[in-house]
Amino acid sequence: MKKAKQLPLMLNFAEKAPAQPQTPITPKQYDTAKQNLKQKEKTNDNRIYLIPCSGDKGWHEIAENSALFYYYEIIQRYGLKNKFFEDSLSFQNPYIIGYIRVQDVDNVRIWLKKAKLYQTEGRDSQKTFYFELTKTFSEREIKALQDKEKERRKAMSTITPARNLSPEFYQLLINLGQRIIPTISRRVPTIIRDTVGGDIVRSITTALEIYHAITELKPSEITALQSNWAKIHQNLHTAILEFKVLSDFKQLNYDACIAINAGLNRLAAIAKQEHKKLVKRQNQLNKSTNN
Repeated sequence: MKKAKQLPLMLNFAEKAPAQPQTPITPKQYDTAKQNLKQKEKTNDNRIYLIPCSGDKGWHEIAENSALFYYYEIIQRYGLKNKFFEDSLSFQNPYIIGYIRVQDVDNVRIWLKKAKLYQTEGRDSQKTFYFELTKTFSEREIKALQDKEKERRKAMSTITPARNLSPEFYQLLINLGQRIIPTISRRVPTIIRDTVGGDIVRSITTALEIYHAITELKPSEITALQSNWAKIHQNLHTAILEFKVLSDFKQLNYDACIAINAGLNRLAAIAKQEHKKLVKRQNQLNKSTNN
């Protein structure tokens, strides 16, 4: 009897998969879903929760404990390409651990079944879609996964050449770029994408290129370092102004502009601080030489 109740791997996918959104989720809807999800994840030890997160192509977000379970039991185990991100762009409602984004919920089901972790699926009282797992993680196991993820992120940060580093700047810039570029390519009219949008993308990619150039300079090359940080600051300032234009012309959601500009302003502040440090260092060297 038990075998008769088990679902074949490909059975009823169309019936059981969460409905694909027909219209893009609004920032307000996403923030509400995210806040609810964060509460569930505090006590989650045996589910993978998914919330819609972007556009109308079926993208869903897996976060916090769910993300730990899916990343270490599925993504790492089977060598999948999904990335596990730190939530460094959310200033008012950030995840503590981080998030993973998936486009095809059916594939999540397939991989869970392949790993023999699939128990059932459904929606809870708040209509949040979930996969229930055959395994329940203990507090000790969850803590071990959290520690493992922290170590993984530390190891990733050492990939960058170990000179003149600004880890916060680098991580924030690449995460922001991963958000800005799809936003510009999908959510604004072609004429804006080819003008103001193009300027924004050029500004942030140039800032990243200059940062990589900085990591190849010797610490003693203070003049070159100062010049490059000044160029980075100018490019970021340009991107900030361009996003203000998009907001003024109502070509992009106001909340999205505010959130992205908050990240750009933080980057500009770091660039300015790095430049000031170099000026101070140069002044100290000059003073020592004169003495």
